[in-house]
Amino acid sequence: MKLVNIGESSSVLNRFVVEMRDVNIQKDGLRFRRNIERIGEIMAYEISHNFTYSPKRVVTPLGPSVMSQPDFVPVIGTIFRAGLPFQRGGSIILFRRIMRLCRLTGSIKTG
Repeated sequence: MKLVNIGESSSVLNRFVVEMRDVNIQKDGLRFRRNIERIGEIMAYEISHNFTYSPKRVVTPLGPSVMSQPDFVPVIGTIFRAGLPFQRGGSIILFRRIMRLCRLTGSIKTG
């Protein structure tokens, strides 16, 4: 298992963590929740680097193209209610965008 600490390097993630830790800003529940979603999005993006991908043909307005697509659709779950914003952020990146690409390449047929 590969351990990656994305907080060690400078990135936009640090901005969201600072807002969550700031005494004045963390009182805003909506911003706190959205920052957890954003962190989930960033972590899902980082996790996606370890997926296995296969080339798929897609027809674009400019002509056919070959794009890499994950070999599977990941499943994300949470145990506690407090983890829902984090799960939502991760699923936005991993599930919705992968499903959109699957529809474009014809891997998944929609009704």
